[in-house]
Amino acid sequence: MMGQEDIEPDLNIEALVKYEDVFLEREEQLHRSLNKITEEPLNHTLQEIIRLLNIALSGTGDPDEGFEDATRTFIQLILRQDEEAAERLQEENADPEFVNFILNAIIEYSRDMQRLNIKDMWGDNWWSFIEMDRILGDDRITHQHKITIDRTENITIHSTPRSDWEMVTHFLNSIYNSVQVSGNEDLEMIDIDSFEQVRAFMYAFENMLNNNGIELTDKEDILESYQNEE
Repeated sequence: MMGQEDIEPDLNIEALVKYEDVFLEREEQLHRSLNKITEEPLNHTLQEIIRLLNIALSGTGDPDEGFEDATRTFIQLILRQDEEAAERLQEENADPEFVNFILNAIIEYSRDMQRLNIKDMWGDNWWSFIEMDRILGDDRITHQHKITIDRTENITIHSTPRSDWEMVTHFLNSIYNSVQVSGNEDLEMIDIDSFEQVRAFMYAFENMLNNNGIELTDKEDILESYQNEE
């Protein structure tokens, strides 16, 4: 299923408004389809979603290219949880009843449709939220990482500041190797803001260690050693 960055160029509000009478005529059937799509278990692909919506809209006219664009735009406005949906529709002189229909669909179905979208891209056990509680004991500090899976299941991982370095190393190694596998061409894998934050933490740690008299390996020697390992 398409990601958020893929949705904007495909929005065809004009086509959606062109067929607004069709959508309003089949409002009940569309709600039934959307309820079926978003009921548990959430296991529908984009193609299956379009198929179910086409069933709900069947017999209302010839399924030309504009009609297909209207169906896709309807799905995308829900997926985007589009805050500008009303303005977009009003710019195309949509009927107020149709504007309300679209807004109600976004409010009612966007959360589950977004879950479907991400599950299709990332897998069933995608994580949506993480936070950490720090537990101060008499002689040590422990961490409790709370992770939300698929916006529904919560799990807690217990660790220590020292053992968290294994997770940090694991994730950075995973990202770096995936960029390498892509031939260094898919730099979109690197979130620049997060990368800069990681750099800031590393510089702060380096200063802390230097101030405590701990000698660190030079950058050139580290890179040479890592490249030899590869």
